[in-house]
Amino acid sequence: WDCNNHWGETTKGITKIDEGVKTAMGFFGVDDLTLKNMYIVNGSANFATQSADNEKLNILITQLIDCGRDGIHLGGDVNNFIIENIYGNTQDDMVALNAWDWYNYTPRYGNITNGIVRNIVQLTGHARTVRVLGGAIEGTKYTVDNVSIENVTAENHLENIVIGFEAGVNNPGVASKIGRIYLKNIKGQ
Repeated sequence: WDCNNHWGETTKGITKIDEGVKTAMGFFGVDDLTLKNMYIVNGSANFATQSADNEKLNILITQLIDCGRDGIHLGGDVNNFIIENIYGNTQDDMVALNAWDWYNYTPRYGNITNGIVRNIVQLTGHARTVRVLGGAIEGTKYTVDNVSIENVTAENHLENIVIGFEAGVNNPGVASKIGRIYLKNIKGQ
Protein backbone atom coordinates (compact mmCIF):
# COMPACT_ATOMS: atom_id res chain seq x y z
CA TRP A 1 0.00 0.00 0.00
CA ASP A 2 1.61 3.23 -1.06
CA CYS A 3 -1.11 5.62 0.16
CA ASN A 4 -1.80 6.72 -3.39
CA ASN A 5 -2.47 3.88 -5.78
CA HIS A 6 -2.67 0.12 -5.32
CA TRP A 7 -2.30 -2.51 -2.65
CA GLY A 8 -2.04 -5.59 -4.83
CA GLU A 9 -3.68 -8.99 -4.67
CA THR A 10 -6.13 -10.06 -2.02
CA THR A 11 -4.90 -11.95 1.03
CA LYS A 12 -6.94 -13.00 4.06
CA GLY A 13 -8.26 -9.88 5.74
CA ILE A 14 -6.56 -7.55 3.25
CA THR A 15 -8.69 -6.09 0.51
CA LYS A 16 -7.77 -5.72 -3.12
CA ILE A 17 -7.56 -2.08 -4.07
CA ASP A 18 -8.50 -1.38 -7.68
CA GLU A 19 -8.58 2.39 -7.91
CA GLY A 20 -6.95 3.01 -4.55
CA VAL A 21 -7.64 5.52 -1.85
CA LYS A 22 -5.41 8.52 -1.56
CA THR A 23 -4.41 9.65 1.91
CA ALA A 24 -2.08 12.36 3.15
CA MET A 25 -0.65 9.94 5.74
CA GLY A 26 -1.14 6.17 5.93
CA PHE A 27 -0.07 3.91 8.81
CA PHE A 28 -0.59 0.18 8.34
CA GLY A 29 0.86 -2.46 10.66
CA VAL A 30 2.49 0.18 12.87
CA ASP A 31 2.27 -0.26 16.65
CA ASP A 32 2.83 2.25 19.45
CA LEU A 33 2.37 5.31 17.20
CA THR A 34 1.59 8.86 18.35
CA LEU A 35 0.76 11.67 15.92
CA LYS A 36 0.59 15.10 17.57
CA ASN A 37 0.20 18.75 16.56
CA MET A 38 -0.69 18.09 12.93
CA TYR A 39 -2.10 20.60 10.48
CA ILE A 40 -3.35 18.87 7.33
CA VAL A 41 -4.53 20.67 4.23
CA ASN A 42 -5.79 17.81 2.16
CA GLY A 43 -6.90 19.10 -1.23
CA SER A 44 -6.03 16.17 -3.51
CA ALA A 45 -5.92 13.23 -1.10
CA ASN A 46 -9.16 11.57 -0.02
CA PHE A 47 -8.29 11.02 3.65
CA ALA A 48 -6.11 13.09 5.97
CA THR A 49 -4.91 9.96 7.80
CA GLN A 50 -5.74 6.32 7.27
CA SER A 51 -4.66 3.56 9.66
CA ALA A 52 -5.23 -0.18 9.98
CA ASP A 53 -3.63 -3.09 11.83
CA ASN A 54 -2.42 -0.89 14.71
CA GLU A 55 -1.89 -1.49 18.43
CA LYS A 56 -1.60 1.61 20.64
CA LEU A 57 -2.44 4.40 18.21
CA ASN A 58 -2.77 8.00 19.42
CA ILE A 59 -3.85 10.85 17.14
CA LEU A 60 -3.75 14.07 19.15
CA ILE A 61 -4.31 17.75 18.36
CA THR A 62 -5.02 17.87 14.65
CA GLN A 63 -6.52 20.57 12.44
CA LEU A 64 -8.03 19.39 9.16
CA ILE A 65 -8.73 21.73 6.26
CA ASP A 66 -10.80 20.68 3.23
CA CYS A 67 -10.30 16.94 3.35
CA GLY A 68 -11.66 15.38 0.16
CA ARG A 69 -13.27 12.56 2.15
CA ASP A 70 -12.66 11.47 5.76
CA GLY A 71 -10.41 13.22 8.21
CA ILE A 72 -9.19 10.50 10.59
CA HIS A 73 -10.06 7.08 9.14
CA LEU A 74 -9.41 3.83 11.04
CA GLY A 75 -9.71 0.57 9.13
CA GLY A 76 -9.71 -2.90 10.66
CA ASP A 77 -7.60 -4.44 13.40
CA VAL A 78 -7.02 -1.33 15.48
CA ASN A 79 -6.82 -1.84 19.26
CA ASN A 80 -6.11 0.56 22.15
CA PHE A 81 -6.40 3.96 20.52
CA ILE A 82 -7.04 7.61 21.39
CA ILE A 83 -8.25 10.19 18.89
CA GLU A 84 -8.62 13.60 20.50
CA ASN A 85 -8.65 17.33 19.87
CA ILE A 86 -9.55 17.13 16.17
CA TYR A 87 -10.84 20.33 14.59
CA GLY A 88 -11.74 21.36 11.06
CA ASN A 89 -13.85 20.46 8.05
CA THR A 90 -14.17 17.48 5.72
CA GLN A 91 -16.24 16.46 2.72
CA ASP A 92 -17.15 13.18 4.45
CA ASP A 93 -16.73 11.77 7.97
CA MET A 94 -14.56 13.74 10.38
CA VAL A 95 -13.61 10.57 12.28
CA ALA A 96 -14.43 7.15 10.81
CA LEU A 97 -14.12 3.92 12.82
CA ASN A 98 -14.69 1.45 9.99
CA ALA A 99 -14.23 -2.23 10.85
CA TRP A 100 -15.53 -2.89 7.34
CA ASP A 101 -15.68 -0.56 4.35
CA TRP A 102 -16.15 -0.75 0.59
CA TYR A 103 -13.39 -2.89 -0.88
CA ASN A 104 -11.48 -0.02 -2.44
CA TYR A 105 -11.63 2.21 0.64
CA THR A 106 -9.68 0.23 3.21
CA PRO A 107 -6.53 -1.88 3.25
CA ARG A 108 -7.87 -4.21 5.95
CA TYR A 109 -11.09 -5.50 7.53
CA GLY A 110 -11.09 -6.31 11.25
CA ASN A 111 -12.34 -5.37 14.71
CA ILE A 112 -11.78 -1.92 16.20
CA THR A 113 -11.64 -2.12 19.99
CA ASN A 114 -10.74 -0.30 23.21
CA GLY A 115 -10.69 3.32 22.15
CA ILE A 116 -11.42 6.88 23.12
CA VAL A 117 -12.64 9.55 20.68
CA ARG A 118 -12.97 12.94 22.35
CA ASN A 119 -12.97 16.68 21.77
CA ILE A 120 -13.97 16.63 18.10
CA VAL A 121 -15.26 19.80 16.40
CA GLN A 122 -16.44 19.63 12.80
CA LEU A 123 -17.00 23.08 11.31
CA THR A 124 -18.77 21.87 8.15
CA GLY A 125 -19.37 18.41 6.83
CA HIS A 126 -21.36 16.31 4.42
CA ALA A 127 -21.62 13.03 6.33
CA ARG A 128 -21.01 12.18 9.99
CA THR A 129 -18.85 13.87 12.57
CA VAL A 130 -18.08 10.40 13.97
CA ARG A 131 -18.96 7.25 12.04
CA VAL A 132 -18.99 3.80 13.67
CA LEU A 133 -19.21 1.03 11.08
CA GLY A 134 -19.24 -2.70 11.68
CA GLY A 135 -19.65 -5.19 8.86
CA ALA A 136 -19.37 -8.71 7.56
CA ILE A 137 -17.71 -10.19 4.53
CA GLU A 138 -17.48 -13.80 3.39
CA GLY A 139 -19.28 -14.87 6.59
CA THR A 140 -16.82 -13.18 8.96
CA LYS A 141 -18.24 -10.47 11.24
CA TYR A 142 -16.30 -7.37 12.25
CA THR A 143 -17.30 -5.07 15.08
CA VAL A 144 -16.46 -1.82 16.81
CA ASP A 145 -16.48 -2.45 20.57
CA ASN A 146 -15.63 -0.74 23.86
CA VAL A 147 -15.25 2.79 22.50
CA SER A 148 -15.98 6.01 24.40
CA ILE A 149 -17.06 8.99 22.27
CA GLU A 150 -17.09 12.27 24.21
CA ASN A 151 -17.37 16.01 23.59
CA VAL A 152 -18.31 15.97 19.90
CA THR A 153 -19.65 19.10 18.22
CA ALA A 154 -20.95 19.52 14.67
CA GLU A 155 -21.32 23.14 13.57
CA ASN A 156 -23.13 23.98 10.31
CA HIS A 157 -23.44 20.30 9.53
CA LEU A 158 -25.13 19.67 6.20
CA GLU A 159 -26.73 16.29 6.89
CA ASN A 160 -27.48 16.69 10.60
CA ILE A 161 -25.88 13.37 11.50
CA VAL A 162 -23.51 13.89 14.38
CA ILE A 163 -22.92 10.23 15.25
CA GLY A 164 -23.69 7.51 12.69
CA PHE A 165 -23.94 3.82 13.59
CA GLU A 166 -24.13 1.26 10.81
CA ALA A 167 -23.88 -2.51 10.80
CA GLY A 168 -22.73 -2.79 7.19
CA VAL A 169 -24.79 -3.76 4.18
CA ASN A 170 -22.23 -5.66 2.14
CA ASN A 171 -23.21 -9.21 3.08
CA PRO A 172 -26.98 -9.75 3.15
CA GLY A 173 -28.06 -12.34 5.68
CA VAL A 174 -24.91 -12.05 7.80
CA ALA A 175 -25.58 -9.46 10.48
CA SER A 176 -22.65 -7.73 12.09
CA LYS A 177 -22.91 -5.74 15.27
CA ILE A 178 -21.73 -2.66 17.01
CA GLY A 179 -20.46 -3.45 20.52
CA ARG A 180 -20.29 -1.27 23.62
CA ILE A 181 -20.19 2.40 22.62
CA TYR A 182 -20.31 5.06 25.35
CA LEU A 183 -21.55 8.55 24.39
CA LYS A 184 -21.16 11.76 26.40
CA ASN A 185 -21.69 15.44 25.47
CA ILE A 186 -22.68 15.11 21.80
CA LYS A 187 -24.18 18.18 20.12
CA GLY A 188 -25.07 19.45 16.66
CA GLN A 189 -25.94 22.94 15.53
